[in-house]
Amino acid sequence: MTASATTTWTVLAQAHAALRTAATAVSEAPADLWDAPTPCRDWTVTQVLTHATGDQRAYAAALTGTGGPTEDPFSPSAARAADPVAEVTAATEAAATAFAEVAPGTEAVPNPLPQGPMSAELAVGAAALDAAVHAWDIAMAVGAPSPLTADLAAALLPTAHTLVEPLRAWGVYAPVVPGATADPADELLRFLGRNPEWKAWPMSEITPTTIDIPQADLDDLSDRLARTRWADEIEGSGSEYGTSLAQVREWAEYWRTSFDWRALEARLNAYPQFTTVIDGQRIHFLHVRSPRPDATALILTHGWPGSVLEYLDVIDPLVAAGFDLVIPSLPGFGFSGPTTERGWGVQRIAAAWVELMDRLGYDRYGAVGNDAGSMISPEVGRLAPESVIGVHVTQLFSFPSGDPAELADLTPEEQAGMERLSWFWENMGAFNVLQTQAPQTLAHALADSPVGLLGWNGQLLVGLDAEFVVANAAVYWLTGTSGSSIRMYREMAADPRPAGPTTTPTALAAGAKDFLSIRRFAERDHAAIVRWHVFEVPGHYTAHEAPQVIVDDVTAFFDDLASGVGRAG
Repeated sequence: MTASATTTWTVLAQAHAALRTAATAVSEAPADLWDAPTPCRDWTVTQVLTHATGDQRAYAAALTGTGGPTEDPFSPSAARAADPVAEVTAATEAAATAFAEVAPGTEAVPNPLPQGPMSAELAVGAAALDAAVHAWDIAMAVGAPSPLTADLAAALLPTAHTLVEPLRAWGVYAPVVPGATADPADELLRFLGRNPEWKAWPMSEITPTTIDIPQADLDDLSDRLARTRWADEIEGSGSEYGTSLAQVREWAEYWRTSFDWRALEARLNAYPQFTTVIDGQRIHFLHVRSPRPDATALILTHGWPGSVLEYLDVIDPLVAAGFDLVIPSLPGFGFSGPTTERGWGVQRIAAAWVELMDRLGYDRYGAVGNDAGSMISPEVGRLAPESVIGVHVTQLFSFPSGDPAELADLTPEEQAGMERLSWFWENMGAFNVLQTQAPQTLAHALADSPVGLLGWNGQLLVGLDAEFVVANAAVYWLTGTSGSSIRMYREMAADPRPAGPTTTPTALAAGAKDFLSIRRFAERDHAAIVRWHVFEVPGHYTAHEAPQVIVDDVTAFFDDLASGVGRAG
C-alpha cells in the first residue's frame, strides 16, 4: 500500500470514528432530540443517522455483493434504531472490512454513486466524506462538539472537489454556501452546501425576549438622517420616475424629528415575545394568549415591506374575541434576521410555521396572512391539513395559466381585475424584477442609507400614514435586514410549483383598492374557498388601515368553521 493510499484508508478510519462518536452523542441525548432538525434540510437526526448508516452498508455491498442498507438511504424513515451505536459500528466495520480487501491503485472499484466505478482511492475517499459530513450534521443537531476536525476536513477536500459537483445534479448536495474562510472544516462544509454557523436548538427551548436597540445604533441613525445626500429630480416629475423626492423628504423629516423608536419598542414589549431556532434560523414571534379556555390559535404572517407591526392594531380585539395569536417575523425580516443560507421561500417558511405551532403545543389552529403571508398561509394548510382548520387571507395570488380559453368569457369585474394587475406590473413591478434577479446588488445601497431604504420600501407604502411607513423602515434598518428581506423574492421564484390545489377551508377578505383576486383562477388553485368578501378599505394593509374589518371577518370565518358552516360568504 503506497503512502498516499495509506493516508486515504487512514482517513476512512478517522471518518468512521467521527460517525461513531456522533452516534454515541445521539444515544446519550434526550429522546426528543431524535426528532430535531439537522443541517440536512428536511431530515431529522433519526433520518440522517439512518441515511449515514445505510450509505456505509451500501459501500460495503457494492464491494462484496452481499448485505446492503435495509431501506433507501435517500428516503430514510423516522424509525429509531434500538441501539444507534451498534448499528453505526456494524455498518462502518462492514465498509472498512470491504475496503481493506481493495488493492491500492485499483482503477475501477464498484461503489453506490451514480458516477459508477472509480479509483480505489477516490471510492475510499467518497465513503469517508459521507461518514464525516453526516457525523457533523448529527453532532450539530444534538448540540455535541464537532467531530469534523481541521485535519480530517483538509484530507477530504480533494475528494470533495473531485466528486461533488457532478453529484449536485442528482440532488445529493446543496449549492455551495458562499463565504471566505481559512478553516478547512468551514471550507469543506460550505462546499458541501452547509452553513458552518448552523446552530442546534434544544427541542423545547423557546426563549422570552424583549426589544432593546442599543442607543449607539439610534444615535448613528440620527446622524445619518441629518447628513443625507439628497437625490436630484426632474422638476415637476412627481412620482413618474419612482418615489418622489418630496415624498421621501417628508418621511425622512418625520423620522428625524417626530418618530420615537423607544415608544414603538415599548409598544412591542407590552406583548410577550419569544425567539426559537427552526431549521437553523432564529425566529422571533409575539405570542399573545386569550384568557378564554376555548381559544382558537391563529398564526398571522406579514409580507414585504411590512413587518409584525402590520398586526399591532388587531392584537387586542382578536384576543378579546377568543384567539391565541402567534405573530412571527418572517425569516430574514426584522428580529428574525438576517438569514444566513439559501432557500427561505414560501415552502420553507410554511414548514417552519408548522414546526413553530407544533412546538407551541397547538394541534389545531388557523393561518392568517397578508401580502407574502397570503402565499405562505395556504401552504401551511397544505403541509398540515390535519392541524390547520382554516386559512384567512387578504389576497389570493392566482393568475391565468396561459390558456387563451381562460380569458374568453371574463366578466366585466374580472376584466377590471386583469387590467389593474397589468397596470401594476407595467408601472410598479420593477421592485419584483430586481428583488428576484439581483437582490444583493440593491442590498448594498439599502444597508448604508436609511433614506435610500425609505425611498425603496416606501414605493409600496405611499398613501399610508408616516408613522407606519417610518416604523416599518426603522425595523429593517435597526435590525440590519433590508437586504436579507428582499432575498425572499429570489427564493420564492425558485420554489417548486405546488402540485394540485389546496384543500383547507379558505376565506378571502380583499380590499377593493388592492390587488383584485379573480375567483375562477383562485378556485383552480384553492379547492375549498368558502368565503369571498371584497371590502371598501383604503389599500393593501387592511389590518393596519381598517383593523376592525379584519377582526370582524376573521372572527366570523372561524366562528362559521367551528359551527360547521362551509358555504360561500
